This record gives sequence, C-alpha cells and structure tokens, in this order.
Amino acid sequence: MNLPACLESGTFGLSATHLLRSHPGPALLVRGASVLESNGLAQPIASAITEGAPENLTRAIADTARDRGTRQVRVLLSERDGGAAHDLTVLALNTPADTVLILGREVTLERNLTQALLASRELFKDLVNCSSDFAWETGADGRFRFVSPKGALGHAAAELVGRPASEFLSDPNGPMPFETDIPLEGVEVRLRNRHGEELCFEACAIPVIGRHGTRIAVRGVCRDVTAAREREAELARAHALLERQSRADDLTGLLNRRAFIEDVRRRMSHVARHGREAVLMFVDLDNFKSINDHLGHQKGDEALCHFAEALERTSRAGDIVARLGGDEFVLWLEDTGESGARVKAQNLARLATELGERFPTPGRPIGLSVGIVVTGGHDKIETLIERADEAMYGVKRSGKGDCAVTRAA
Repeated sequence: MNLPACLESGTFGLSATHLLRSHPGPALLVRGASVLESNGLAQPIASAITEGAPENLTRAIADTARDRGTRQVRVLLSERDGGAAHDLTVLALNTPADTVLILGREVTLERNLTQALLASRELFKDLVNCSSDFAWETGADGRFRFVSPKGALGHAAAELVGRPASEFLSDPNGPMPFETDIPLEGVEVRLRNRHGEELCFEACAIPVIGRHGTRIAVRGVCRDVTAAREREAELARAHALLERQSRADDLTGLLNRRAFIEDVRRRMSHVARHGREAVLMFVDLDNFKSINDHLGHQKGDEALCHFAEALERTSRAGDIVARLGGDEFVLWLEDTGESGARVKAQNLARLATELGERFPTPGRPIGLSVGIVVTGGHDKIETLIERADEAMYGVKRSGKGDCAVTRAA
C-alpha cells in the first residue's frame, strides 16, 4: 500500500509504520528529542538525536514540527555514532501531535568523493570505482574526457568520452556543473538519457585551475536522485492530503473546529491592526432532529451537506465557514458590523426555510437560531465562540427562529 492510499483509507498510523519497515534507508518517528520508533538502519541517527543531535538536524526537526512542512538536511554524525553522512527528509505529521517522520539515505561515499575531487585524479578514480554514482571529468572545452567505468545515462563510458556534456542537459538555461569556475555541491541538474527520458541528478563539481589561473578541467560526481525526488513529491502530496483531511469536517467537507480557530486567529490580528470590525456567527438549525426522526439519518446527513454547500455558495470570498458538529455551524465575516450581520442572518434563515422544503418534516419546520458577536479583533477566538454560542442559546430559550447580537468586551 503506498502512502497516499493509506491516507485515503484512514490508516495513516499503519502507513507510517509501513514506511519505517519498508524504507531502504534509515527511517524514524521523532517528537522533540525523543525517538518514538525507528528501523534498524536508523539506530545511529536515533542515538544521536537522543544524546544530542547535530544542530542542523535539531533545528530542522523543531522548525518542521512548528510549521508542519518538509525539510532536507545533510547530517554528519560524530565518530561516537559512526561518523557516517546522511541526507534526511524531515516531514511533519499531524498525528501524533508535533511528530515528524525522518527518511534518510547514507551518503558517506558521495561525501568522500566530493572531498577527493580536490585531491589527486588517481584517488578520485579509485573512489569512483567503489561508487554507484556517475563520476566524470571534463576538459576546458566542456567535453567529457573521463567517465566512470560503468557509464551513465544509458551510455557506455566510451560512448560519452569526447562528447560535450551540454548535449545531455534537459534545460540549457539550468545549472551547468560541467563547465563551472567555482566549486559546487548539491546542485540539481536534469539530464536526458539515451531514450530521451529526463532524469534528476544531484551534482558536486570542482574546477581544476591551471598555472595561469584558468580552468583546465572540472571533476565531478552526479548522483541519480530521480527516484528520491519522486518519493519526496509523493510524500508532499500525501502531506497535503493529510493536511486537508485533518482540517476538514468528515461529513460536509467544511473546515472543522480546529481549522476554523487557526484561520480566524490569524485573521483577527489583521482586523485589530487596521481598526476594523468583524463578526462571528454561531448558527444552529432548529428542529433538525425531526429530519432524522421522520426521514432517517441518511437523509439527515444529506440535509447537513446541502446546508453546508449553501453556506459556502452564499458566502463572500473572504468569509470563513465551518461545522463544529451536529447541526452547529460558525461563520467569520470581516469588514462587517451589526447591521451587516443581521442581514446575513436573514439570508441564512431563508436557506433554512429552503432546506425544510427540500427535507419536509410534519409539524416541526426547519428554522435557524443565530448568535452574533461583533469584535474589533482584540479578543480570543475561543471567547468569541463562547459568547456567540451563549447568544444563540438565548434565542433558543426565547422561542427559536431569530438572531441575537452582542459585542465583545
């Protein structure tokens, strides 16, 4: 099962464990300085994290957990932890909270090759023979004059020697490590193989400078990272899917409570900074239970989805709409005061009437009770929801089918 499939089927915990076991390199689940789970290849990294990880890895874990993104980091372990070098992808997870998934690939040999570029050509060639990467040397004219014995790009080494390296570039305007005048490390370059397929390589290159200060050659190593980049793209897609799922109400697809609070909290500072007013509306469908009782719960779910779609359809581009649960919804309207909120409540009442006509229940018509709180953006979002909820229940106690307006303190 691939990662997106696991996410779509709701078995993310299983997919994370699956990745730990199936990933060909080191894989860990980490929260802060604690390793929750890891595979065998990750033990040196797990030990480093527990006992004090390299600063760049500690920072990548903390930053990724905070902004829930992804990061790439190269880590050189201490001699105590084996001294190996690893390229790590750090991916934030939503469950458990503040947890990151780390997938790695050991690159010790590649790092040694890069260092050997500055040493003798013979040492460079000796290391090349131990590497699965594509190593090369170009002359001052940019043509290959040495290629590692296994060849590259579907060509034998002898087929490449003497040909311009630029001939294989997928993007002529992209990076050109084969003719560089400065040292390069970790530069991505896209090359086409003999079948015309585009492959992604991570290149390291060192110019060889002659006695007169001019470049006489360039030595380099290209590591094929096509599969790794495809995997990273898959992880990014999976992360985006997980993020959408974690923020969406399961039934209606509207924002859920957590996402609503996060989004409104960011908006409130903007409202306060510009001295504007905004409105939070707490909306509850009156007599909704009668739909479930008379028409069944499936029809009740259909009615909630229909009402949610109507809320989105009739909202402005900047409005935020969410379902808190059951038949309770909340809306955030900016640049709106009490009068605008009352007009909005009247429009919502018409939507509730249309809902009742679409899902008729005898004797107990569907209506709407709305609690409204007007704010200048200086309040806590949780307080606004509580105030609007109280105003809505005041309407319920007074006979339903109306709205009540209050102002934040």
